[in-house]
Amino acid sequence: MCGVFGIFGHPNGKQIAKTGIWTLQHRGQDAAGISCLRLKLNCRYGLVEVEKRSGKVREVLRGPDFDDLEGDAWIAHVRYSTQGKPSRRNAQPHYAQSIHGKIAIVSNGDVVNMDEQREFLDRHDIRTYTENDAELIAAAINYQVTARKRDVVEAIAQVMNHVRGAFSSLVITEFDDRLFAFRDPYGIRPLFFGTVEDGGAKYYMFASETAALEAVMPLFGSRAVLTTRMVEAGEIIAVGPRGVETFRGPKADRQSFCIFEYVYFSRPDSRTTHGESFQTCRMRAGEILFREAPVEADLVTPIPKSGIPMAVGFALASGLPFIQAIVENPSFDIDFEQMRTFIGADVEERRFNALLKFCFTADLLEGRRVVDGDDSIVRGLITGIANNGIWRCGAKEIHTRISSPPYRFPCFYGVETKDRHTLAAAGKTLEEVRRLIGQPTTLAHLSLEGLVASTGRPKSELCTACFDGDYPIPVQFKENRA
Repeated sequence: MCGVFGIFGHPNGKQIAKTGIWTLQHRGQDAAGISCLRLKLNCRYGLVEVEKRSGKVREVLRGPDFDDLEGDAWIAHVRYSTQGKPSRRNAQPHYAQSIHGKIAIVSNGDVVNMDEQREFLDRHDIRTYTENDAELIAAAINYQVTARKRDVVEAIAQVMNHVRGAFSSLVITEFDDRLFAFRDPYGIRPLFFGTVEDGGAKYYMFASETAALEAVMPLFGSRAVLTTRMVEAGEIIAVGPRGVETFRGPKADRQSFCIFEYVYFSRPDSRTTHGESFQTCRMRAGEILFREAPVEADLVTPIPKSGIPMAVGFALASGLPFIQAIVENPSFDIDFEQMRTFIGADVEERRFNALLKFCFTADLLEGRRVVDGDDSIVRGLITGIANNGIWRCGAKEIHTRISSPPYRFPCFYGVETKDRHTLAAAGKTLEEVRRLIGQPTTLAHLSLEGLVASTGRPKSELCTACFDGDYPIPVQFKENRA
């Protein structure tokens, strides 16, 4: 669930890239980084530089080293650790050193056949230095360029044939004057392509979410116009001095866009592939949930912030008053900035952050029948803290409503839930989960059919593995599914 951003050709590209990746901070909080390609006049060879370290965007992308960077193309990254521990070494961008020069990459997702690919690269004397799969993709491109004498587009297409998993990636090199974007053949992780027309000039951007493309528009001219589309599964897009070039790489026989982007990951104001905001989809999920699991109560309160859209939808469908009786501690928001408790480094950090984060308005809850709504239960920590807090305020009843099915299976495509034993619903009955999360009076989840309906897309285009175990790409960790 990392975030990537890229831009080519704008004289203020560094500030645009910094702003764009900052708007994706919610997708990763462990580390941030940026890489630039400086082209040489009348020559296709350039210089790639990298600046990265642990921390958030505003801490990392500043100071003399950042100020000294200059370039014509920029790629940036915020990291949520799924492969390798949080560290500067594992932070992105990564680069591989080919005989022609550096290959720099930022990527969102997880490769599931890393061991097999590493062994192959080792046999061909292509070294990797980190635990991160993005470096492995860069090294695999290096092999294709160095050993197989392919150009960058051909190299990427070959890598997409052999590297299995989820990856939405941006690449720049010192031996090509273009910025490259590509998505895995299943299209699991999002990647959007934006074109800006500004005073007769055209500029090209890529981002994990449309909100990032829209957020940087004030840095263009007042009459600049942005158009966006999703990079297709298996597609390779190259942007450079000669404009846009598109290439068809391998494409799977089914598309598998991550359904959890609809549930939680993406910003509510970001738009889906068919133009709706994720906020609209999440409100629709709340409406469907009320139809599936109605309840008599006095009020609906969300577990903030991710529970707000579904609680609004539930309240609209039920006619119950929507009251924010659980609020976020203002001091937490100031000191912890955009901290998402879901992606804390470990369980103790997540617990500590959640206890600091929530405040309960007792006079709104005392003696009331309360519906508390959230988007999901993954580990059960947040929902349990919320329910215990509502009980302490003297609520008469608590009816917990979750706008997604029970999260029963690990994700191997870019979410750190690979250990099934950490999942609240894995191997448990609904009653066992109810007791685990503070013993609300009732607990009900949205059905998978209801969630799919809320997205506006057919199930055949979605990855629903975390809910039903239907993995579009075979994984090597079958023992964790038992």
